[in-house]
Amino acid sequence: MSIKKIAEQAKVSIATVSRVLNHPDLVHPDTKNRIMKIIKELDYAPNPFAQGLTTGKAFTAILIVPTIRNPVFGQIAEGCEDIFLENGYDLMIQSTQGSLCKQKLILNKLLKRRIDGVILAGSGLFHSDYLEMLKKLHIPVVAVEYLPSQQEYSYVYIDDVAGTRLAFEHIINQGHKNIALITGNKQLFATHRRLKEAKRMLNEAGIKLKHTHSKLGSYDTIESGFEALQELVQLKPKPTAIYAFNDIMAIGAIKAINQLGLKAPDDIAIIGFDNIPMAQFCTPSLTTIHSPSFEMGQHAARLLLENMQNKIVPQKKMLLPVELIVRDSC
Repeated sequence: MSIKKIAEQAKVSIATVSRVLNHPDLVHPDTKNRIMKIIKELDYAPNPFAQGLTTGKAFTAILIVPTIRNPVFGQIAEGCEDIFLENGYDLMIQSTQGSLCKQKLILNKLLKRRIDGVILAGSGLFHSDYLEMLKKLHIPVVAVEYLPSQQEYSYVYIDDVAGTRLAFEHIINQGHKNIALITGNKQLFATHRRLKEAKRMLNEAGIKLKHTHSKLGSYDTIESGFEALQELVQLKPKPTAIYAFNDIMAIGAIKAINQLGLKAPDDIAIIGFDNIPMAQFCTPSLTTIHSPSFEMGQHAARLLLENMQNKIVPQKKMLLPVELIVRDSC
């Protein structure tokens, strides 16, 4: 079925049918309704490639994440895809694996094919040249859990400060005073906010955070939480509670506790952050802070659609609330 056949049946020009498909607001309602009725009767599906030639759009967005090993980014991707598919857009997903070299390869891919918009996700360290090139290409950008240096970019992020406060209120209310941290990369947006609030909460409770009680982990690996816990139990006295900056590290810490013959929360209480699906199935189940990752993806996709469909859109900041999920580990 072709546009020409639709035009013949509707007794209009091919250009009018094309306008109904691509710019319906420019067509008189009666004419538009008549053409849409014929399109439905003939079960016509427009060719996306041909539409792209007409509108100058590829109907494709790209989500760039630092890793696909962390389930949080899978949830963000699902949220993005949910909105894009609903609006007739395809979604590409690319992982930088924390590599500036990989960022350049992805940028080259953007230059070779048409992309309508980009979502940068995950507190990543995006090179300034990379961001500048996106700006020069006039490609709309929205950030998720990442504070862009380019102030014109809109971004969606979770309330890390409130989440850390909830975690420490829960730990301190249980009487813990010997508290340790398993942190992530300190250059990252989320780490900075969580660490700052953790220190403030400890100070408010009259507890000094010793440098020996803060171990650097990795947001992407269970092994880093496992290794950090093994170091922390060597302290005299060993910590009675640990706040891990995400669930992946917390689950690694729980595995180490079990392997050492200790028990959580009796010997060491553990609390994480994110509420990934695995958190409720480890032993003991993980007390954590719920991060609305799927919803972050949805909001980011809506913001990007707005940017792609309008030439001038003011920067928007969207802060999403978090929630304490109490299970068995703390």
